[in-house]
Amino acid sequence: MPAYAWEGRVGGKIQKGEMDAPSKSAVIARLRQMRIKPIPNRIREKGKFFSMNIHIGGVSTKDLVVFTRQISTMIDSGLPLVRSLEVLTQQQPNPKFKEIINQVKEDVEGGLTFADSLAKHPKVFDNLYVNLARAGEAGGVLDVVLLRLSVHLEKMESIRRRIKSAMIYPVIVVSVAVIVLAVVILFVIPVFAELFEDLGTTLPALTQVIIDVSLFARQNILYIIAAIAILIVLIAFLHRKSYRVRRLLDAFLLRLWLVGSLILKTVVARFS
Repeated sequence: MPAYAWEGRVGGKIQKGEMDAPSKSAVIARLRQMRIKPIPNRIREKGKFFSMNIHIGGVSTKDLVVFTRQISTMIDSGLPLVRSLEVLTQQQPNPKFKEIINQVKEDVEGGLTFADSLAKHPKVFDNLYVNLARAGEAGGVLDVVLLRLSVHLEKMESIRRRIKSAMIYPVIVVSVAVIVLAVVILFVIPVFAELFEDLGTTLPALTQVIIDVSLFARQNILYIIAAIAILIVLIAFLHRKSYRVRRLLDAFLLRLWLVGSLILKTVVARFS
C-alpha cells in the first residue's frame, strides 16, 4: 500500500504527517474522520512530486471511470449528491473535468436532476450515460447504475485498447505502402518519363496514363492535399450533422473488407 504525505488544518493550524492508504481519496476520508480538514493539493504519494497525467483540453475515459466509480461509492455510503460532487470537484486533477463537475454540482443545486445536469455536457457524458443516470434516479438505484456504468466504461476501454493493438500492424503496412506509392509517383515515374521522351517511342496506353497521373500530381500536389483535407473535414461534419449521410457512410464502412467486420463486432460487443 502506498504512503502519502499530507497536510491539513486543525483549529486554524497546519499539521503535517504521513499515512498508508490505497488512494488519495482514502487519505482525505480518514483525515476527516480524525477531524482534520485536509488540503487536497498538498496530499501526494511519497516520491511522486510531479503528476505525469497530461490533459489537453479533454476528459479521458479513465477520468470518467474514476469519477463514476467514486460518486457511486459516495452515494451508496449515504453522502448527499451535491456534497459528493463538491468533494469530487476538489479532488479532480483534470482542470477541464473539474470545471464540468462543478457546473453539474451548481445545476443540481439549482434544481435540475442529476441526469439533466449531465446532459448539458454531451462531449463527456453520452446518451447512454445520461439516460442510465436518469433511470437510476427514477428508480432510486443511482449508485447501482453508476457502478454498472463504470464497469461498462472499463470494458469498452479494454475493447478499444485491444482494437488499437490489433490495428497497429495493418496501419503501419498501409502507411508504408502509401508513402512508397507517393514516392514512386512523384519522383521515380518522372525519371522514366524523361527517358521514354528522349527515346521518342510510342508508349502503351496504360503506361501513358500512369505518366500523366504522375505529371498531374507533381504540378498540383498542394491542391490535391488541400482537397483531401477539405473532403475529410466535410465528410466528418456531414456525418455528425446529417442522418442520411451517416447512414450512407456507415453502410459503406460496414461493407469494407476487414474494417466492416471489425466495426460490426465492436458494436455487437458494446450492445451486449
